[in-house]
Amino acid sequence: MSQSDNDTVLIQKSVQGDRQAFSELVDRYGSLLLQTAYRLTRNWDDARDIVQEALLYAHASLDSLRDPQRFIPWVRGIGIRLAYRESTRLFNSRN
Repeated sequence: MSQSDNDTVLIQKSVQGDRQAFSELVDRYGSLLLQTAYRLTRNWDDARDIVQEALLYAHASLDSLRDPQRFIPWVRGIGIRLAYRESTRLFNSRN
């Protein structure tokens, strides 16, 4: 079974309420999300907050993911949007 196929199974189990399956996805891709968020924010605390929020959103919205093989870009996109939103908020609060 390929990594992508395994991810699909984990996503299907997660949608059905299997918390361990989603935890496996978090273990697998959490560091990728953290690296992406840090590159955008240049702040580890903000990056961790963004990853946590992105994963909470992804977990709640998994049933809207049309193609489970696109999980990585989908969840990464959530993190990127949250990082940009946080950067904008910080910029606006300084001005």
